[in-house]
Amino acid sequence: MHFQGRTVDGSAGEGGRVSASEAAVNDRHRFVSLRKELTAELAENLDQVLTKSVSRFEKMLTIQYKNLEHKIMDQGHQMQEHNLKLDTLINTIHILEEGRIIANGVPVKLKDPV
Repeated sequence: MHFQGRTVDGSAGEGGRVSASEAAVNDRHRFVSLRKELTAELAENLDQVLTKSVSRFEKMLTIQYKNLEHKIMDQGHQMQEHNLKLDTLINTIHILEEGRIIANGVPVKLKDPV
């Protein structure tokens, strides 16, 4: 099995291909490097890391708050628009009862057809 790419030392290898064993060496070096990075991050003091990151967290929270506030305001406006449309619809509907049109605002008793 061969993988397209370069060897650990940067040469092209056999005809520009990297053998499976060379790919495994590359993966191992990458794994060791990642392990060192993770070990270094684990060794850091959590309080210091959080202190450094507080401003970033506050900015992100502010952005989320503003986005949520805009969405809530939009929902409120949509509800008001729907209420106005419903009011307009209700005010423009004439109810036909017993062959006559009843004017707006007059209470109507609906009869069961059964």
